[in-house]
Amino acid sequence: MQVNFLIGLFIDIIAVAIIKAFVRRRRPVGNKNDQWVKIGPDVYSFPSGHVSRAFFILFYFFKLYPLNEFIVLFLCVWAVAVAFSRILLRRHHLLDVIAGSILGYFVSLVVSIIWIDQSTAEYVVSYVSDDKLEGGEYHV
Repeated sequence: MQVNFLIGLFIDIIAVAIIKAFVRRRRPVGNKNDQWVKIGPDVYSFPSGHVSRAFFILFYFFKLYPLNEFIVLFLCVWAVAVAFSRILLRRHHLLDVIAGSILGYFVSLVVSIIWIDQSTAEYVVSYVSDDKLEGGEYHV
């Protein structure tokens, strides 16, 4: 589950970066340079990465790894709140937010296609980490 989630986040981050590099849409005119900490030269707004990741998380836990209905309802409210906040803070245009939500859904579909089962995920993680896996052999 965690490996698939991490792969989805990587796909989302890469997709947002590539689309922003090609589209190069500037942020709204009302966008003030009032951020205390700014990491990277992100001056482009299409699509919204925050919204894309929020909707990816929502669809991931709604369809791919279902959780309790109350948690999914909370995630739905949270994703919509993130979308509204990006517009109200004048960081994105409406189309940026809509495209971000569609991209998040699309990334969850891609993750569902390339879904890695538990045994394969443990095999992949064993190359990255030397920690003992539950129920597995520890080789030095």
